[in-house]
Amino acid sequence: MIKSIENGRKEDGNRSIADKIIKRLHDLEKTVQNNHGRWAWELLQNAKDSVAETDIKVAVRIKYSREEIEFSHNGNHFTERDIRGLINQISSKEVDEGEVSKRTGRFGTGFLTTHLLSKEVYIKGIVETDDGTLYKFGFPLNRNGKTTGVLIPKIEAAWAAFHESTEDGEIEEYNEDEFNTSFIYSLDTEEQKEIAQIGVDEFSTLIPYVLSFIPEIHSVEIIDKVKKNKSNSPIAKRL
Repeated sequence: MIKSIENGRKEDGNRSIADKIIKRLHDLEKTVQNNHGRWAWELLQNAKDSVAETDIKVAVRIKYSREEIEFSHNGNHFTERDIRGLINQISSKEVDEGEVSKRTGRFGTGFLTTHLLSKEVYIKGIVETDDGTLYKFGFPLNRNGKTTGVLIPKIEAAWAAFHESTEDGEIEEYNEDEFNTSFIYSLDTEEQKEIAQIGVDEFSTLIPYVLSFIPEIHSVEIIDKVKKNKSNSPIAKRL
């Protein structure tokens, strides 16, 4: 293998990934006024999709403060493809030809919409590798950057942080009832705080109605530390 050519191939791949992310975020930012509350629904969709091919019911918890918002669920762990989708922005609905999937597409354009809330998110979870090994992980994902030159190092940094977090993270098993998956968004500006509050308010109002049409979701708990509210919307028939 000629190392310089291989390095160039990797650079081309990173540039293509960064270009796609920048373009999609630019398009989304033009619609921000119409999508203030969409982040919550996209994260709910991802929680639902994590159990799309099982009989598992998911519990969701949203914790909101002035500094951050944390969306957690106890759905299925991540796959290798999910991790690649998160960092490289490849939707898991891009399945092989002939493969049937019930997923609507985790971590594609819909997940990018959550970056209207914040371009900095810390992701915690458990991943199962293709050989069946389980690892705990936690790493920051930073999508700040208007050019490929700025964004590419942040993509590489996300990969480095992910791999570092798994070095001592191998586990034999885990409690599937716990909130093992979390997305934690930093809220640094007043606009981000406003978008977060709009999403929480919309979610709190509509979730009892929406859940009746989403059989995969068992319950949603919202802990609003800003308004000092706490609500829990279980679906009684699923208990």
